[in-house]
Amino acid sequence: MATTKRNRVKAPTLNPSSESVLATNINDVSTLKPHGRVCTERGGTRTEKLLRCKQSMFVSTLNTRTLRSIYLQEEICGLAKRYNQDITGLQEHKIVNPDEPIRHHDLFDGYQLVSSSAWRNRAGIAVGGVGILMSAKAKKTLLSCICITPRKICATFGGSPKTTIIVTYCPTNVSDEKESEEHYMLLDKYIKQVSAHNFLMVMGDFNARVGKEHYKFPYHDSTNRNGELLHTLAIENELEIANVSFCKKNPCYGHVHYHLVLRHNLTTSLYVGSGGIAFSIVAPTTPSQALDQITVLLQQKYVSA
Repeated sequence: MATTKRNRVKAPTLNPSSESVLATNINDVSTLKPHGRVCTERGGTRTEKLLRCKQSMFVSTLNTRTLRSIYLQEEICGLAKRYNQDITGLQEHKIVNPDEPIRHHDLFDGYQLVSSSAWRNRAGIAVGGVGILMSAKAKKTLLSCICITPRKICATFGGSPKTTIIVTYCPTNVSDEKESEEHYMLLDKYIKQVSAHNFLMVMGDFNARVGKEHYKFPYHDSTNRNGELLHTLAIENELEIANVSFCKKNPCYGHVHYHLVLRHNLTTSLYVGSGGIAFSIVAPTTPSQALDQITVLLQQKYVSA
């Protein structure tokens, strides 16, 4: 019977003390089924996200007139929880903390207020101050928060993309013209510094009116001085004033709080508006009245343009 010639060469027997064994990589002698990485290649734990696909994020803005009373703080937290508010931009909280540009206030029901300091007028009365009221969910995703000026505050939240929210309290329409122009110039400068990949929202009390000469569904017939500055800001930064971009069943009037978003995010913003996420509120006297207006907006049927 013929035998088959084998071409395989027997591996040599190595001495365990030889250099070849000592130089063997530790990965070559590991188990066949490793347990996996302890952490990801990027090194940290999983980043919390504020903005997620197919999930609603409720955002609002209002002028509180004051939040110095603990009872008003408890009221606004209770109402924010009742209406599932993740982010609420606040103006005129009148809380003075001159030694701290940013202060974190742990309030009720897991809500946290991050605020800039109010200032005092010639009579020594506290005026102004802006802040962001965050739910426990939003607080977990907060990456940074800075005070641009006492009238402007910016917060960035984790996610893909990241969410950047700027809350502002603009000078009134009858204030010094130079003061108003400087406010919008600084706001314009800071907006340009925000990464183009971020979901950007600028909201607050602009003390402005934009009319039909610029927008199809405004709250007013004509544009005032602050409205022209607001319109110019939006055009130069490719922002869209979201709450004048769709038809309202029963629009409210007065000085309206506006939400500005990047135009490439307009589809999301309109969904936000029609779903009751981006709200416009006429200067309320109490947080309760403000969020009652939100309830009305939630009940309205918006029709996208």
